[in-house]
Amino acid sequence: MFSSVALGSLSRGTSRRIDWTRITDVLRVTADRFGEHRSGASTENQDYLRSEDLIALQSAFSVAEQAFRTVLRPLRNLMRLVTVLLILSIAVTIAGAALAMLTRWASILSVAGLISMFGLLTKAWTLARDRAMLELIPARYELALKVCTSKKQAGTIVNDFLKETNSARR
Repeated sequence: MFSSVALGSLSRGTSRRIDWTRITDVLRVTADRFGEHRSGASTENQDYLRSEDLIALQSAFSVAEQAFRTVLRPLRNLMRLVTVLLILSIAVTIAGAALAMLTRWASILSVAGLISMFGLLTKAWTLARDRAMLELIPARYELALKVCTSKKQAGTIVNDFLKETNSARR
């Protein structure tokens, strides 16, 4: 029904800010609720999701989404800062290149601008990847929950979400 493709792992700094134990505990309890029927009894009448099942699923996923949202705000602010620093680094590189015509020592300014630009580009790439993962992971599973109709599908979705959040950690 739903194939899980891991998006990769978060950076260490972002991963440290997330309360993984809370997310994992809530999702494991939810996964146990929607796991395979252990008594061996017929599940014909229990297969379809009821309203209380949907509420339990939504609350479990909202815990994970809230944990991700608390990390997203500082991450966005850090992305803005890195973007401004990247623009300043480009300006320093251009200024160094322009001043290099006047003096040989100005080329050091241009080289310093290029070196800082590479470091800032790496940081911007990492922050953008973390932001995309923190926004996309909950969204794809919430969408999958909207179309699932049975407890078995719900259990599969919760287990896939657990696997993906575990693979996103570092």
